Formats: sequence, structure tokens, C-alpha cells
Amino acid sequence: MNGILNLGTVKLQTSAYTVSFGTGSYSPSETNTAFISGSAVMLPRSVGVDTLLFLGTRISGIGDAGTLTVSRITGDSITGQSNQSIACFWTVNSSKDSIADKSISINWFSTHDNGKLFSAANKAVAWYNAGTPAVWRNIGGFQDVSASVNRSLQFPFTGSAIYTASDSLHPLLPTLYAEILIQGFWNGTTTITDTLQAEIRAATYPYAILGSASSVCDTLGNAAFHFANIINSQSYYFSIRHRNAVTTWCAAPVQFTNGVKGYVFTDAVSKAFGSNQIIVSGKACLLGGDVNQDGFVDFSDLTLIDNDAYAFTSGYVVTDLNGDNFVDFSDLTLCDNNAYNFVSVLIPSAPANVIPLPGGSSSGSVKTEEGR
Repeated sequence: MNGILNLGTVKLQTSAYTVSFGTGSYSPSETNTAFISGSAVMLPRSVGVDTLLFLGTRISGIGDAGTLTVSRITGDSITGQSNQSIACFWTVNSSKDSIADKSISINWFSTHDNGKLFSAANKAVAWYNAGTPAVWRNIGGFQDVSASVNRSLQFPFTGSAIYTASDSLHPLLPTLYAEILIQGFWNGTTTITDTLQAEIRAATYPYAILGSASSVCDTLGNAAFHFANIINSQSYYFSIRHRNAVTTWCAAPVQFTNGVKGYVFTDAVSKAFGSNQIIVSGKACLLGGDVNQDGFVDFSDLTLIDNDAYAFTSGYVVTDLNGDNFVDFSDLTLCDNNAYNFVSVLIPSAPANVIPLPGGSSSGSVKTEEGR
């Protein structure tokens, strides 16, 4: 089977938490792990029992996970950026678009450690690749996998993806770790989590976009963006986009070392190009109010917010500038203040005798919500 073991079709049922199998099942050559075998239709087996592992995976949780297919691949390991995964990985496909309150465990033998993994702390972390784009991301934290010859790692189930493990958080693809807060979303203690997009750009005019990645920030504004085309020690600008904030560039070109770059926007407005941020409760935040994402906070954005406020619009909408799921006077006030201050995107200047890109000047002043 060319290294692929096909589990067939399984279903996690809502009430009984069982897995039912079709007839297309295969028995691997490995031992000490419970696999289904034979050609007959098998009885349902509980997914909540650790010893019942199917192709080295186990899925548990509440509710229906839909129809699942699992393939286990051994042989060539996944490598990149000086890191190496274990020498096996699992492809899991689910008919459900969203999988909540579920966990998956992957189980492998120490012979798949590639000789160098887990030799010191016996710690492992899970990785998944949803395939679009083909980017590896870590999920969950480090866990002890030294209990037995059969390594076992459990983590949240993200649905259809490829899963594997490594001994390091060092990314399988170059990663930008950034701390970013959005005006209106930050309350002085925590921020509302939301999707951000980072664009890696050339360090010289016209600052071409070389790659982009999305990430959901945590409640402190931490986000990880994974890219496939970063060269160590080469300089790049990067910009951050948010659904209703002003696109913000880093202050100066940066370089990645060993595939990693950390950048904190929140400790000073000067960390953004042109100091194009605002101080909220002691933290520098991206400026809000660019609802239509044209690079300016102006009357057109105010009109969109005013219309939605008049219609009592609620939910996850771009006109909700403070993330409370209501469009109202507070959103209008934030946008109006930034429009009054002619807030816009600030970008590096074009060379002499070159028409500059749209988006405003190349300098800015420090802004605060406490007083401008």
C-alpha cells in the first residue's frame, strides 16, 4: 500500500461516542497497539478508551464529528528550517466544517523519532497542516512523551488536516511572532481575539508583497504568522491588516534568524512606521476606523457605521469597531475622532522622481485616547 494504511470510513456518534467501521480495513505490521483488522464489518468501538487506537489515532469528545477517514503515512519525514518531525504523519478528513470540543491523540513508536527527537526533555508538541495554504502550525503545548515505547500526544482536534509531532516549537516554516493590539478591542487588560493578516514585503520600493499569512491573536495580542518564502538575513518590511483598522507597517525593515522573527508593536508607537499607532491604557494599538479598507479614516467610514447603527446591526461586522457585536454610538465616536485627526496608512517614501504609493505621508505623531 505504499506506506499508506487506510482506515476506511468512521463516524463519531453523538450519544454513544462510538466509531463504526466499513469493510475496507487493513492490519499494520506493528505490534503493541490495538488496530482493527480483517475484512468483515466490525462492531462499534469506543473512541474514549486509550488502548483502542486506530492507525495510531484516537478521537474523543462531545457531539458528532461527522464522517472521518484516516490515513497513516510512514517513511520520509517532514523537514524544514532546521527542524524535523517524527517519521510518520496522519491525514484526517472530516465531513464537518467545524469540530468543537474534540481532541485527537496520535501515537507512534520511538523508532520513528528520527534518532534525535526527545533525547533530552522527552517533550513533544503537535503540528497540523490544513493544506490551504500548505503551512505547518503548532497546536497545543509541550507534553511528556517518555512514558512508554509507544509515544502518545493529545491535543485539540482542528478537523480535516495532516497531523504530526516534533520536539521543538521551532517552526517547520519561517514564522513571524508579533504582539499586536487594536484600538477599541483592547480594554487595558485583555483584547478581543480576532483574525489578523501579515504581509511580507520587499525592503525596497515599490515594496512588493512577497507573501501573506493569517493568524488569530490571543487575549494579549500575540499572533504567529507562517510564511513559505523567507530567506534568513534578508531584509523585509511587513504590514499588519485587520478588518476595520488602519493597515500598519513595521518601523523599519527586519530580518529573520533561523526562520524566526519576533516583533512587539505594543511597547511604543514608534514600533509602527511613522509612529502610526495610538496609546490606549499604556499600550500602543493599531488605529481603528478604516471600515472600507481604503487606507483612510474619513466620512465614507462614518457613513457605513452610521447606517449600521441606525439599523441596529449586530454580530461580527466590520462596522463594529470595539468588538462588542453591536454597532452604536461608541463605534461612531472612535471613527469620528480618527477622521478628525486625518488618520491614514503611513508607508515608506518613494525614491526621488517616483510617484509615491497611495496611503499618506511617511511621518506621524504620537496619539493617545486620553488626549490628542
